[in-house]
Amino acid sequence: MKILFHFPDWGNVVQNRQYQKNDSRIYPVLLAMQATYMKQQGNIVYWDEPLHLKYDHIIIESKFATHHLAEQIKKEYPQTEILGECVGTGVSRLSPREFLDLPAPDRILTKWKKYSENGNYKYLPGTHMQAARDCWYGKCSFCSWAQLYPKDSYSRRTPESMIDEVIQCYHLGIREIFDDSGTFPTGKWLEQFCNLMKQSGMNKHVKISCNMRFGVSTPHDFDMMKEAGFRMILWGLEQYDQFTLAMLNKGISVTMICDDLVKAKRAGLENHVAVMYGYPWLMPMHEQTTYLFVKAMMLQGIVDSVQATIFIPYPNTPIYKFLMDRREIRTYDRSKYDMQQSVVKGWYNPKELIRKTYRIALHPRFLWHQLKQIKSIDDLKFYARALKKIRARL
Repeated sequence: MKILFHFPDWGNVVQNRQYQKNDSRIYPVLLAMQATYMKQQGNIVYWDEPLHLKYDHIIIESKFATHHLAEQIKKEYPQTEILGECVGTGVSRLSPREFLDLPAPDRILTKWKKYSENGNYKYLPGTHMQAARDCWYGKCSFCSWAQLYPKDSYSRRTPESMIDEVIQCYHLGIREIFDDSGTFPTGKWLEQFCNLMKQSGMNKHVKISCNMRFGVSTPHDFDMMKEAGFRMILWGLEQYDQFTLAMLNKGISVTMICDDLVKAKRAGLENHVAVMYGYPWLMPMHEQTTYLFVKAMMLQGIVDSVQATIFIPYPNTPIYKFLMDRREIRTYDRSKYDMQQSVVKGWYNPKELIRKTYRIALHPRFLWHQLKQIKSIDDLKFYARALKKIRARL
């Protein structure tokens, strides 16, 4: 069977925060794993080629905001299957068992070099991998992934299989890997992975970055990660406001946020925080608290980078149902759920506060902290790329 994995140009109509970047495409690691599996089953697999009726089966990935566009493609090409994380649209998703049965991606087949300069990578070329599906917490009220893959469906690959993939990446010349799990595994799993990174010597050749939750890791965990070759942790801070954290069911306190950022930085890890503005229950003066906290952390050299976006309540999530009952949803047009504009009734337009947050990176004190961390030409190039992106956002 001839199978095509096709990637339409959705423009700016995308869903996840990680896609709110202007620099490059993100390696679709889960689809790459599926493509590799299908090839192993004897199919002829094509990756990122133009649409054509000659294919027996066409697979495209869609987000909620692009599902209506994906359906248009399916009308023209009936052999199309839509995959993705589109809550409430009836698209295909993987069971925990299916995820664990998938092989590591064949990066030659899936043209990894096209995605190797993503903004999350400091050391180029880079790639993505995925240790788990999806988040072991799985309770956040705003997260569509938590509805598709709740806590009881959380599954993770073995540390040994992940090290095998890291070694494969090293032989391809890859220097940095970002793990795309909703939350990177912790506890005994993390300890085993870190030990294997050191035993294999990969900690000296490949840098690792990942998503993590506040309030779980110890100073020993951060020290262990640093020794194992971890470079950066991406934290979902969302908002430095205890009431908002409770509304989002984050299961953390503002104290945990500050503590973990300091602990990770002391271990030598870089902190990247993601925040959202435009919550309908917060007035501008309240959201300023988050801005001021992020600014203080960045000017003290504790936070190294920030990503600011507009709060979007995705359909079928608990927070969406709550706001819908209160008649605070401004539009039901799914093409508007792209983080380019607010879809809820609020007190102000959050775009200016987003720009203000990005301007922190141009503050002389922040720049001084970053300059002190430059130890190689890779560091210098990374900060040059980062400044270019910040100027584009402003």
